[in-house]
Amino acid sequence: MPLTRDDVLAWPKAELHCHLDGSLRLSTMLELAEAQGKDDLLPADTEDGLEAELRKIDRSATLEEYLAWFGYSIPLMQTREALHRIAYELAEDAAKENVRYLEVRYGPVLHTDEGLTMWQVNDAVLAGLADAEREFGIKTGLIVCGLRDRRESASLAQAELAASYRDRGVVGFDLAGGERGNPAEMHGAAFYLARKELLNITVHAGESFGPASIRQALFKCGAHRIGHGVTLGQDPELLRYFVDRQIPLEVCPTSNVQTHVVASYEAHPVAEYVRAGVPVTINTDNRLFSHTSVTDELWLAHTRCGIPEAALREIVLNGFRYACSWTRSRRCSSARRRQRRHAPAAGGVSLRSIPSVPMRALPLALALLFVACVSPDSAPPSTPDASPDAPATEGFDPQAWLAEARGLSFSPEASDPGSSETLRMKALAAELDEAVGWGRACDTHLDYETGAPVYEPTPAGGGHWTRGTLDLGMVSETEAVVAVTCDFGAYQGSYALVRIAGDRAMRLSAPALGDDRQPLAAERTTFATPAWDHIADGVVTTFALARGLGDCGTLSTFALTSGDDLQLREVRERDCGGDIPDPLPPPEEWPVVYAAE
Repeated sequence: MPLTRDDVLAWPKAELHCHLDGSLRLSTMLELAEAQGKDDLLPADTEDGLEAELRKIDRSATLEEYLAWFGYSIPLMQTREALHRIAYELAEDAAKENVRYLEVRYGPVLHTDEGLTMWQVNDAVLAGLADAEREFGIKTGLIVCGLRDRRESASLAQAELAASYRDRGVVGFDLAGGERGNPAEMHGAAFYLARKELLNITVHAGESFGPASIRQALFKCGAHRIGHGVTLGQDPELLRYFVDRQIPLEVCPTSNVQTHVVASYEAHPVAEYVRAGVPVTINTDNRLFSHTSVTDELWLAHTRCGIPEAALREIVLNGFRYACSWTRSRRCSSARRRQRRHAPAAGGVSLRSIPSVPMRALPLALALLFVACVSPDSAPPSTPDASPDAPATEGFDPQAWLAEARGLSFSPEASDPGSSETLRMKALAAELDEAVGWGRACDTHLDYETGAPVYEPTPAGGGHWTRGTLDLGMVSETEAVVAVTCDFGAYQGSYALVRIAGDRAMRLSAPALGDDRQPLAAERTTFATPAWDHIADGVVTTFALARGLGDCGTLSTFALTSGDDLQLREVRERDCGGDIPDPLPPPEEWPVVYAAE
């Protein structure tokens, strides 16, 4: 019997490339616009009218024009309730078409325009997905996206967010947005951090730019999967590389036609890549703006892109194969090893190599294997209680930790990476990191020029360390503020401020300055590139170099409040442009750009 669309609908499926902000229901958009007082945002006030207007996206001449349509969805996604609802409904819609595993991706920074922090945004999305998991039996994973058209610092902040939620719902890190004029290598520090934190990496590449963009994604960002990859075939050598190493593509046929990356479904190179042996997955990209589903995309791949039924089944299986490889379950790893032992040379499991399983039942068999592989403790949290500000974890004694940290001498011999003092500091840093959920246990950093590991904690005034471990500032006998510092590159670094008080250890929140030179809402700040900091008498002073240049940066002074927030008192900045004075004025003499009243 010939394959039918109903057959494809009935197959258990996985989707690995689906954007949250491009997958809203029409009815939800209208209801949110009314509830939020944003009726003027949308081009129509009925579902039929809105659907007709949004179909004009098909006329987009470029990817950038296509992305501009997200101006209708993102402004509606600025509250916790809206984010929770949209995430929940997306997973529900996927489950209704028999999607058993769904990876949702988005850029949290896009949803902070009305006061939410990225942490609050992420908690709301994860909670929505978790509720859908319980209700509909679907498994989900969240991918955090850096954005090509934003500064590297924004991508770095989102990579840090993703790392802090690793194993708590976030399964990977991505880079999205228009490729032209926004090379991936400009976000190298974010991907270095993501790889160092063992995050899975996928990158949008080869969608609206040539194979050079794919090469950057692989060799500059360390991508494990490539989003779209339409232009891969323009580089035969690179195509062979994908086949030899079985690097999967996340192909989205309708989206590629809409953005005129390909002229038509029939002209799409996906069938060519399948014949060459590239592992291909088929995905929606954006269910709303591409008015599609996984079933629709698979059916179009079969009926218009020229993919035969047997190959289509392999594509469905690839969705589970490459999703399962992203879980952290030992059982899944064992299953993959067994698959590889019996796999053909081209990689993957051949449908016809398992005659005991009927061909039409095989997607179900592998889907059930995948569901069994995903351990219960890998599911996203059902509530936002697991945020980085949660009290210390069970088994962590803050006061015992503080007593041991106060016993460190911070002597010059600690600069020796093998000294007992250094090892004690590293162990304490790791213990505190784990307790507050930051995930930044300090160790060596890599020199960008040589790639060699370097450990160089440098004593500064007051006998603390600017790199590598801890800076301890006592507030009272039982209370302290600790800077947990970790360098991950010669010109990059990060640290968190942790407050220990009684039996609690929590991340401190600190406001940053907005474009109007006024403090933004307090956020769980991770300061970039610390040159030095000082903690004394309830005052926290931080000095951050700008990309390690030494001639510019920010000097911020905070007051420690009775709560978990820091109050911004003063900010001094020196612009990176112009001539570098010699000698460089000390930061204390830099211009004041903000002073609290």
